[in-house]
Amino acid sequence: MDQETGAAALSAGGANGMPVWQSWCLGLDPRDSASVVLCKAAADQPAEPGAFRFTAANLELPDGLEGVVVTAYLDRKSGGGGWSEQASKTVGPGDVELTASVDGSENLNFFRIRVGFAPEAGLPTR
Repeated sequence: MDQETGAAALSAGGANGMPVWQSWCLGLDPRDSASVVLCKAAADQPAEPGAFRFTAANLELPDGLEGVVVTAYLDRKSGGGGWSEQASKTVGPGDVELTASVDGSENLNFFRIRVGFAPEAGLPTR
């Protein structure tokens, strides 16, 4: 397989809706539609009033993943507004906990966890 064909195969979307290479970096199976990053919400509140804990689960970074920084982002959408970033944390071994505050208004609050990939500092991007 030549380099261009290999790159196209890795960039293709998997059955889980993510590019194949991102699935592999997160320890997910791109052939399984249920193999996705999970967002768990804590039923209990942390010490800060109005704040809730969310956990990015089902992440298993493979051994030897070098040159890539994986970050989990917690976004919130309230009322009719757009998504805004509430918290972020670099992904390491195990689950990633993120905390966000819920406004006291009557607006519904929606939360999502997304994952971003970036080259480690000092590495060329191309």
